[in-house]
Amino acid sequence: MNILSNAVKYNSSAHPYVNITFRTYRQKLLIDFEDNGIGIEKHELKKIFRKFYQAENVKSDIKGSGLGLYLVFSIAKIHGWNITAKSEGRGKGAIFTLSLPTEV
Repeated sequence: MNILSNAVKYNSSAHPYVNITFRTYRQKLLIDFEDNGIGIEKHELKKIFRKFYQAENVKSDIKGSGLGLYLVFSIAKIHGWNITAKSEGRGKGAIFTLSLPTEV
């Protein structure tokens, strides 16, 4: 839910969207959440899942605790899953990929 709400919250487009795609790869189910939001600077991609981390220069009217993506990461890890993020930078949207093993 956090990934979906962030896709809307951090979006300045007149027509925000989130495209959710399911695919398989090497005995994993991958769920991609692709948005047309404000994007993430490349140097911040590794930091966004840290506890209390908030990206620099995001929309100033948005308040947050910096815990949302940390909780997504932590819950995924507890279940043996993985979450990653990709973005080409500011204004270019983001893709969050949740990876679940199909075999235990």
